[in-house]
Amino acid sequence: MIAKWARAYAAVLLVGDLLVLAATLVLHVNALAGRQLPYGVHGRHLLLGSFLVAFPAMFFAKERNVWRNEFKDCPGWVQIAVIIFMAYGIGVAIFQTVLFPSSGGPDDSWTITAIPLFIASMPLCVLYSVLWSGKPLQTELTQRARNSLIAAVLIVPIFIASHLGYLTPRK
Repeated sequence: MIAKWARAYAAVLLVGDLLVLAATLVLHVNALAGRQLPYGVHGRHLLLGSFLVAFPAMFFAKERNVWRNEFKDCPGWVQIAVIIFMAYGIGVAIFQTVLFPSSGGPDDSWTITAIPLFIASMPLCVLYSVLWSGKPLQTELTQRARNSLIAAVLIVPIFIASHLGYLTPRK
């Protein structure tokens, strides 16, 4: 019974991660197209939302070596998508903040919408492995779900505090 709940919890995290990834892609394409949307607001919420989903999801990883365990269990197209999103997110962050900080820096709409692509991509492999390919034992699955729930309990207050404006930088 507990293993079914753990599997359902992993499925909820997967759906949340896919929603964050889709919303980030839509916002990022709009930023690249030059549409005038409040990227600072939406981008920051998506960044926090990606942490809200990715942080607990990564606790489903076996032995914390995601590349050796979960990544190889994903289908090839998911592996390619994860590598592209991660490389693109890191590349944009380095390009905007290190190489050309005068072009916008870390608060630029391009940067603020690309970094969640990096954060939200790897949990796809972890959760796919848990739900479909790896099929961990029931005791191992419940331990992973317990660790993930603890991580979620720790990250949710940070998300709420940020949403309420307690973590915004003072000017």
